[in-house]
This record gives sequence, structure tokens and C-alpha cells, in this order.
Amino acid sequence: MLVDEGVEIKLTQSSLSSSTNIHDPDYIRSLAESTDLSLLITKDKHWKAAALRCRLYPHEAREAMEVKVRGAYTAKITPLHYACENKPTVEVIQTLIEANPPALERRQEPGGQLPLHAACTWGASSDVITTLLAAMPSCAEMKDFLSNLPLHCACYSGADTVVVEALLRVDPQSVWPRNHQGSSAVDIVRRLAHSNRREVLGLLERTMGQLLERAAAADGKKEGMNVDPQDNSLEWV
Repeated sequence: MLVDEGVEIKLTQSSLSSSTNIHDPDYIRSLAESTDLSLLITKDKHWKAAALRCRLYPHEAREAMEVKVRGAYTAKITPLHYACENKPTVEVIQTLIEANPPALERRQEPGGQLPLHAACTWGASSDVITTLLAAMPSCAEMKDFLSNLPLHCACYSGADTVVVEALLRVDPQSVWPRNHQGSSAVDIVRRLAHSNRREVLGLLERTMGQLLERAAAADGKKEGMNVDPQDNSLEWV
């Protein structure tokens, strides 16, 4: 693990007996007091102990980790980002945010993804997504280095419809932008065969229609909205 100042820290593997009750409060406290936050998140993935450790030693949430991410390559990320990739609880996400609010907009190196991108890509719960959005709504508008918004990531991974709704509620304009492959959120949903494809597609197209109606009602000419006149997102392809 590397801290932001570049100081190298050696990590040690925590031990766990097969007979240990991982839900026992005494065990959780003992684990939290004896194990670095980085190990609790990357090795144990014991979210209750990680949350407690973060409350006891909040500075550890500010240490950058150089680890293999879910995309199968090594990257420099924060504990918050790593947790978002691994189906965390709301409790640990709230605790990590409280200990290190700037981590919400800290980009993965390389790639430029935020924790919200990671959560949307790797199936975090809708409660985790709404927690991230509530903490920093502007993250819904931020693109990674391939011009993917969190909405693109959610549509690509087949995220729950409630996740897509949450993202659109914060930033409805995210239905329009295209990533570096030239794909909008609608294009991605149409191309893939996720089980909620029809439901999400309907939600995206209703949002687009509502935006167009509002803009037209405002000035009759759709002025003031960033819509590409060549955009064919409302047409079936």
C-alpha cells in the first residue's frame, strides 16, 4: 500500500479461524483494532470491522492503495473506491466518506473513474448509489477518461432500474452525452441484453422526451439545452 506522500507500508495478512463467529461484536472489535483498514477492505471484506476501524483510525481512509482492481489491472485508488467495487454496505461507505470526503472525487489512476463509476459498474446496491449521490451529487456529471458518465457504466453493467432512476434524478441531462465510442446511455442499453433492458430503455426515453418538452415549453425553440441537432437517440436503430 502507498500513502499519498509515497511512503510504502507493509501489509500483513489477518488470520481467521474457521470456527470464528464473524458477526460476534467482540470479534469485530478485535479484528478492527488489530487489522489495517486496507486489509479489512481488500482481503477480509468484513464491512462492519472496516467501518469500525475507519471510525477508530480515520486517517487510514486517506491512504491511497496500489492494488489489483476488478478490471484485472493494478491501479492507485482510495479505500472508498475499492469498497465501491465489492458490493459494500451503506454503513462502511458512509464511514469512509465521513473520514475522507475528497475521496468522492478522487480519480482512479489510470482510467479516471470515480468511486461512483466503480459502484455503478460492479453492482453496488441502490442504497449505496444514493448514499454516494447524496454526499456529492456533482459526481453524476463527471466523466472518466473514456468519457463515460456513471450512467453509461450503470447501463453497461445492467444495474437495477432504481439505480438508473437515482442517477437520472440527480442529472437528467446525462441521457445525452456520448462516450469515446460514440455511445449514449440509450445506445448501450439497446446493444446489450440485460434482463431489465426494456424497463431501463423506457425510463431513458421518457427522460429524453420530458427534457425536450420542457425546453420547448420554455422558449419554443429548445434553446438553452445541449442537444446535438444530429442526435438520433430517439430513433430505433
